[in-house]
Amino acid sequence: MDAIKLVASDAFMSCRTSVESFRKLIELARTGMGLKPVLFKDYANDPQQRNIVLVRHDVDHSLDNAMMLGAIEADMGVKATYFMLHPGDYDAQENYYGSIIKGRIVHKPDFFSRCRELVAMGHEVAIHNDFFQLSFLTKRPIIDLVREEMAAFQEAGIPVAGTASHGSTFVREIEATNYEIFTECVSGGRESGRKVKKGRWTGKTHGFSMKDVGLAYEAYFLPRNMDVSDTGSALSIHSKAAKHVNFNVTAPEHYDTIQAAAAGIDDIRLVMLIHPCWWAARP
Repeated sequence: MDAIKLVASDAFMSCRTSVESFRKLIELARTGMGLKPVLFKDYANDPQQRNIVLVRHDVDHSLDNAMMLGAIEADMGVKATYFMLHPGDYDAQENYYGSIIKGRIVHKPDFFSRCRELVAMGHEVAIHNDFFQLSFLTKRPIIDLVREEMAAFQEAGIPVAGTASHGSTFVREIEATNYEIFTECVSGGRESGRKVKKGRWTGKTHGFSMKDVGLAYEAYFLPRNMDVSDTGSALSIHSKAAKHVNFNVTAPEHYDTIQAAAAGIDDIRLVMLIHPCWWAARP
């Protein structure tokens, strides 16, 4: 962790939207808007909390960048939740998390130790769920795959409380959403318990409860009334007051826009979704 702090005292995004300072973006929610940073697992245990910010990181590609952001947040005294993506997306048999070998995930030698570093910083580690595609690649039941990963984290001393659905190309092709593996997660008017298929593989939505595998929450099903997201490398806002706002690509500052989007909301429950892969270290 010390080495990471020496490399980066801040981070910036220069993609479809530019953001000059990760620190300033996070600090806006805490001091500029007066919101308390809360972990997803703690919010799931007490969903009546008011005026909070849930900082969420979907670690799709770069664990190195996730560790960098985690160190910056720890230095700021901010807690965040990191959703780790198992291999399988884009049919990839290997990523920072591990490799798919003979129908099972073999974890990278340093993966769990780095997760423990994040937990030691005060952060939460959870699972970024792409289990429909993992089932397709391994030809194994989804519930068995989830249970194996939950057990692996537990054995490594990292209890996992929740998941966040990953929006892969695969699930769009089968006309499903990854959170639909759980019976509790029904939305969008889609039929519960329907069959989904690709080639010779057949799966089923809503096959088991989160409780069956020891999970307490799915991130998309916790109540919120405002989102700030860098999905697709472009910063956007959706709020009860402002509906949807896409930021100007070249605008040097976006912080006033975020505050304005919160105007008129008495009890702010903001989710800030930051993908570490879009951010780079600022020495």
